[in-house]
Amino acid sequence: MKNLLVMHNQQAVTSSSNIAATFAKEHHNVMKSIEGLKKDVVNFNAMFFETTEPDSYGRNRRIYLMNRDGFTLLAMGFTGSKALHFKLEYINAFNEMEKKMVQPKSSAELIAMMAQNNVEQERRLSVVEEKQETITGILSLTNNDWRNKVNAILNGIALKLGGGQYYSDIKNESYQLLEDRAGCSISIRLNNRKAKMALRGSSKTAINKTTALDIIAEDKKLIAVYITVVKELAVKYQLNIVRHHLEEELEALGI
Repeated sequence: MKNLLVMHNQQAVTSSSNIAATFAKEHHNVMKSIEGLKKDVVNFNAMFFETTEPDSYGRNRRIYLMNRDGFTLLAMGFTGSKALHFKLEYINAFNEMEKKMVQPKSSAELIAMMAQNNVEQERRLSVVEEKQETITGILSLTNNDWRNKVNAILNGIALKLGGGQYYSDIKNESYQLLEDRAGCSISIRLNNRKAKMALRGSSKTAINKTTALDIIAEDKKLIAVYITVVKELAVKYQLNIVRHHLEEELEALGI
């Protein structure tokens, strides 16, 4: 028996049309048997893969590809000495194909596999190192020059989400989390501060420049809570400091 199997998604498979021809069955009956397994086999899609192939007239028809497990499940219902012979032929074909898949064909293939493994290991190491740099940068956020550091991280999150237009959303999320944690209203405090400034005769420019960060800066407890909130947002959005070009800015800020 030849050409019993083909490769599909890096595994050996056979087709329903091949099964029908080998076991002298009508293809539509083989398809019916396969589809009859759907309701009872939880991992059906891991064993059977629906596709199409040209029929004898060149027209596309539905078929199923199946791996070793799918074939074994389907062939359980095939009985008789002839069926047994063909089942053994398929089992041998699967064994031979799988041996070829796990053993390099030549020294050149072995070298290529080793090179690919080295590339993958380097990639994984690079990812780990980047994550470590990110974690170090985030955890080093302290009360020293916290305003600039907070802005750098919030800007980084906005960039990761798609651009500076997301900065306001991230900033507002950070303030909302701060209010929830600290049990206060930053917006009310900010409005009160601006009202008092207006009563004292402060210029409109000075009033407009006053922000929620000025309110937070007045209270050491709020600063501590806000720093924690920003760290958590950096982790939540999986901020990568290196990838988002924040390393120079954060380094200049002492992170």
